[in-house]
Amino acid sequence: MRETVIAVVLTIGALGATACGITGSDGDCILVGYMPLNVTIRNAAGRGLALGATVFAIDGPRRVAYREAYDTLTISPIDLTGGPRYDVLVSKPYYNDTLVSGVQTFNGACGRTEAQGYHVVQLPITLSLAPNAPPVRSLFLLGGNLILDRSSSGINTPRVIRPFLDADPGFPQGVVWRITGDTASVNFDYSAGTITYRCRPTTGFLKVVARATADTSVFGSIDVAVQGHPVGQNDPPCS
Repeated sequence: MRETVIAVVLTIGALGATACGITGSDGDCILVGYMPLNVTIRNAAGRGLALGATVFAIDGPRRVAYREAYDTLTISPIDLTGGPRYDVLVSKPYYNDTLVSGVQTFNGACGRTEAQGYHVVQLPITLSLAPNAPPVRSLFLLGGNLILDRSSSGINTPRVIRPFLDADPGFPQGVVWRITGDTASVNFDYSAGTITYRCRPTTGFLKVVARATADTSVFGSIDVAVQGHPVGQNDPPCS
């Protein structure tokens, strides 16, 4: 996240792949809900740029945005509908937009299960920096928002919060941590960036913020919910 935003410009490419889908006797889809397309997003050096990017799947007048990155590299549009061929636009602050026209998928959302041999189209995208992009651009905390409780987290098991900084080569990757809210609900190690569940009777809510040492206006944050204990009468005591 950064406190200023600049405009991006458009670059255009093309990709095609062949595929087929499944339809019932009436022409309707039998199976839906799989991911027919994986969009992998990198910079010219091969470093993942999926965090903070938006993938638009465009089918005529229909334009759907997908922003959930499964890691630093991949966004997978889910439940694509409409025709089997899409224009795919990838947008990310401080980078040139990239459009790939005519991406052929397996009949949109009408596809096979993995056991039946469905094929996921892999679409690699390389983004280039927009003119006048700042050298330190964004910082994200990997893993998303957290829910900590006794059963899933353990009392003395630290969870690592990993910062991912997008910056020009040569800039320091360090961050300064800050937590706010019900800070008594956890133990936080500021040197390692780890958070550990504390077994307490009340539920707590807090926010973890990391700011880049290279530019303190660039930061990332996650929300943390900590379940109070015990939840029910038969829960074992804290130990």
